[in-house]
Amino acid sequence: MSSWCVLAKYPTCFCVNRQETLLCVCTKKKLLIYQWFEGEFAELQDFPINETIRKVEWCGEYLLVAHKKDYQLFNLSTGSYTEVIPTGKSNASSKILLLPTYNELMLLKDNVGVFVGLDGKLT
Repeated sequence: MSSWCVLAKYPTCFCVNRQETLLCVCTKKKLLIYQWFEGEFAELQDFPINETIRKVEWCGEYLLVAHKKDYQLFNLSTGSYTEVIPTGKSNASSKILLLPTYNELMLLKDNVGVFVGLDGKLT
């Protein structure tokens, strides 16, 4: 028999930080951070959000989130956002691809890949 628990209702996206055993779950109204501890997830932080997050990926100690109009770097310590780049005209398919060997991410903007470092700056 398998056991499971509900961490968040109606998640829109999620991502995992395996090194720190962290899980980020985005809903329409919240960004939730959990940590795996002693066989279960414990909620660490809960942030209200203004816009629905379409995609999310760990970016070092930050989260890179894709909204409808832009990509933003989310600081977990302060709960603040910094704009990285706009998503462009064809924002229907926001994509974030983590390139771990190069310590950078590739973001989709107008169907073109844009490389961003783990600090959120273009590389």
